[in-house]
Amino acid sequence: MTTSFATDADVVERVLIHVRDSTTDLGEPWFEPVSNYSDAARFQAELTALRRMPTVFAPAASVVEPGNYLARETLGVPLFVSRGRDGRARVFRNSCRHRGAAMVDGQGCAQALVCNYHGWSYRLDGSIAHIPHADGFPDNIADERALVELASCEANGLIIVAGPDGDASATSTGLDAPQLLLADTLAGHRLVTTTQEELPINWKVLIEQTLEGYHIRSAHRSTFYPVQYDNLNVIEFSGMHSRVTYPYRNIERQATVSPAERRLRGYSTTVTHLFPNTIVSTFPELTLVSLIDPLAIDKSLITTFMLTTAAPNPDGEEFAPDGLSLAAEGAVEDTKMSLAVQSGFRSGANDTIVFGRNESAIGHFHRNLDDALGADDVDASTATPVQLTP
Repeated sequence: MTTSFATDADVVERVLIHVRDSTTDLGEPWFEPVSNYSDAARFQAELTALRRMPTVFAPAASVVEPGNYLARETLGVPLFVSRGRDGRARVFRNSCRHRGAAMVDGQGCAQALVCNYHGWSYRLDGSIAHIPHADGFPDNIADERALVELASCEANGLIIVAGPDGDASATSTGLDAPQLLLADTLAGHRLVTTTQEELPINWKVLIEQTLEGYHIRSAHRSTFYPVQYDNLNVIEFSGMHSRVTYPYRNIERQATVSPAERRLRGYSTTVTHLFPNTIVSTFPELTLVSLIDPLAIDKSLITTFMLTTAAPNPDGEEFAPDGLSLAAEGAVEDTKMSLAVQSGFRSGANDTIVFGRNESAIGHFHRNLDDALGADDVDASTATPVQLTP
């Protein structure tokens, strides 16, 4: 398995060939049963599998200083991350070890983690610091009731956490594999804002909408299409993960630039899918980390962290990074199309939907999801993605 994607120079060269030849990367088609978006047993199997897998919890930029914390539900499980005095980010189950109340809510900063119910206090590493009226409890209660930590690791700007229903004895070893794919994508970024949106859409549809550029002209006529190509992408696989490059039209300027100086940032949007449910999208001064959590068969929660390389204004008033308005308008258009897909599932018109050879990153996603579920009904002759050629 490759542990990184191609260099900027290699991707730019592939793009320039596609521009010259009016081509795009092609793989194999994929036929996905419509029932996989509506069957209750299938959804439960997906949720069970996802809860056993390592996933992205948050960007490291969301908890920069000791005492910073961020709480959110991961696949329906309340967790939070806190930066310790030792500089390490730890992910805990969001529950006091006394009566189970949630410890923190949202984002903030604290010198200690204190439960609002009875005042049990924990150090930033999760150990108990103080129990009010401790004489009412067994002598060794503090040793037995530290916050429950999940295995996690931090690298290349992301905090990865072990599946909340996975092996309780798991260590952080191996959790950083997805982060290797991002290289320097998040280097030098700071967090601008975090948003959450609940949508009446199956979680897989929201993944799919990010992984193909076949819809640029039709769905993004006045937003992305004036600056990007329609149906021209470089698609790469690395294990279960993928990256799709959406070149801007200005990338043609790099035809006269030496390979060593060619770059993607500012000349393309790259969309990295970290299996199973994380999308990292780059824009000139902006990177979006989107975590897509399934809530029900037809309901999903998208948590989006907006990060930028732009310096803050000296007066403290935040400004819009380059690419923000374009990304926001494009997201609205994508959501509109995904709502249309979700509605169309109910029409009964299709037993399967088809993803073309130019949409092979989506087939790659579904193949890996089927493998994770142990599905035995996949037609390998039509469903197996292949490594793409320039």
